[in-house]
Amino acid sequence: MMKTIKRLLTVAVLATALTAPAMAASEEIWDPLEPVNRYVFAFNEGMDVVFIRPLAEIYRFILPDFVLDRLEHAFINIREPLATVNYVLQGDLDEASDSLLRFVVNSTVGLAGMFDVMGGQSEDKLTGFGDTFGVWGVGSGPYLVLPLIGPSSLRDTVGLAADYYADPVGIALRDDTFGVDHPDTIYTGIQLARGFDARSRLIKQVDDLRRNSLDFYATVRSIYAQRRAAKINGTSGDAPEIPDYN
Repeated sequence: MMKTIKRLLTVAVLATALTAPAMAASEEIWDPLEPVNRYVFAFNEGMDVVFIRPLAEIYRFILPDFVLDRLEHAFINIREPLATVNYVLQGDLDEASDSLLRFVVNSTVGLAGMFDVMGGQSEDKLTGFGDTFGVWGVGSGPYLVLPLIGPSSLRDTVGLAADYYADPVGIALRDDTFGVDHPDTIYTGIQLARGFDARSRLIKQVDDLRRNSLDFYATVRSIYAQRRAAKINGTSGDAPEIPDYN
C-alpha cells in the first residue's frame, strides 16, 4: 500500500511539472512530435485493420446483445472506485458519493455490476487522473500517440500510469490478504478486455470517420483534443460523438 502511495505521489509531482503549454479547445494542438506520432498512428492503424477490427466484428457477431450489454455494465462498474477517488480529488463530493453508492449496489444486487440497479451508470461519468490533473490546472503538454492505446498527451499518459497504480480495484488485487496469483496480469487483462469491448462498440463510427477524413490522423487528433477539453471543463455533452479511450 505504501509503495503504491509513493508511486502516486511521484506521478503527481511529474504531472505538476507539465504546466505549459495547456491544450485548450481554442488553441492550436501542440504536436511537436508529429512525425513520430504519425508513424505510431500508422502502426496502430495497421494493427486495427488487420487484427483488432476483425476480432471485434467476430466478438459482436458471436455474443448476443444481452451478453454484450451485461459486459458493458460490468466494465463500467469496475471503473467506479477509481472514479470515486478522482471525484474526491476534484472536489466533487456529490459525484463521488453517487459513484461509490452505485458501485456498492451494482456490485452486489446488480451481480458484479452486470446490471445497473442504481441507474445513472455512464461511460461519460467515469473519470481518472488525467481529468484530475486537468482540473487542477496542469497543462496537457505535447500531443502523443501511444502504441495500441492511441491518442493521448503527456499529462494524460502520466494520468494513465496513476490510474494503473492507484485504482482501488488493482490495489485490492495486489493485497496479499486476498491471495490472488499474478494480480498485475489479471488487472492488465481486465483493462485490455475493457478496451477491446469499447473498440467493438465503435466499428461503424471509426469506419465512417476513416472513410470520410481527408487526413485521418489530424481528424482523430482534433476530436481527441476537443473531447479532453470538454471533459475537463465539464461540457462533455458538447463534444464530438466519438469517445476517447482513457
